[in-house]
Amino acid sequence: MTDRSVTDRHRGVEWLSSRMRWSLLFYAIPGIAIASVIAYAYYNDTFRPLAHTLGLWVALAFAVSWRRPPRLAIAQTIIALGAAVVTYYIGLKIFHDIRWAAQGSVFPLGWSRILLWTGFAIVAGLVLGLHGSCTANQDWTGAAAGAAFVGLLLGDGIRRALVWGVVDPAGWWDAAVLVDGLLTIVAFLAATRVNRRPWLTIAFIPLVGVAGLAAVWVPDMVEQLLV
Repeated sequence: MTDRSVTDRHRGVEWLSSRMRWSLLFYAIPGIAIASVIAYAYYNDTFRPLAHTLGLWVALAFAVSWRRPPRLAIAQTIIALGAAVVTYYIGLKIFHDIRWAAQGSVFPLGWSRILLWTGFAIVAGLVLGLHGSCTANQDWTGAAAGAAFVGLLLGDGIRRALVWGVVDPAGWWDAAVLVDGLLTIVAFLAATRVNRRPWLTIAFIPLVGVAGLAAVWVPDMVEQLLV
C-alpha cells in the first residue's frame, strides 16, 4: 500500500468522523424544540400541565433512538436530552423575564440545577437510548424495550390523572393526560409494527412500566436533597 493511499484513507476516516459529529449535533435540534415548547407551557394556564410530566421527554428519547444502532442511539439520546435540559431552564428565564418585565422581576438561572439535571439526562440517555435501539428486535427484547416506553407514557398519564384528578376534576383530562394518552398509542403502534410482538409487548408493560416510574422518582428526591 502506498503512502498516498494510506493518507487518502486517513482523510476519509477524518471526514466521516467529522460528518458523524455534525450529524450527532443535529439531534440537539429536537431537544431544543421540545424544551422550548415545555418552557412556554410552564407560563400558560391551559398547557402548564405539560411542564410537569414526563410524556414529551420520553417521546423525545423514543424518537431520536428508535431503530438506531446502539451506540448512535445512546449518543443521540444523550445529546437530545442534554440540549433539552439546558434549553428548558434558559427558556424558563427568558419567558419569565419577558412576561414580568414591567414589574422588574428576574428569574434566577440556577446552574447547579442545570448541571444536576444534565447528569440525569446522561443516565436517562444511556437507558432510554439502548431501549430505543432494541425496539426493532423481533424477539422478547424488542417487546420489552417497546413496553418500557409505552409503560412510562401510560403510567405517567395515569399518575397525572390520579394525583391531579383528586385536587381538581379537570385534572382527569388536562393537556398532559391527553398528550400522554396520544403518545402512548403512537409509541405502541410504532414499536409493535417493527417488533411484531404486540401481545408480548402488552404483557411486559406492567412490569417495566412500574419499574420505570419508580426510577423516575429518584431524580426529584435527589434534587430536593442537593439543590
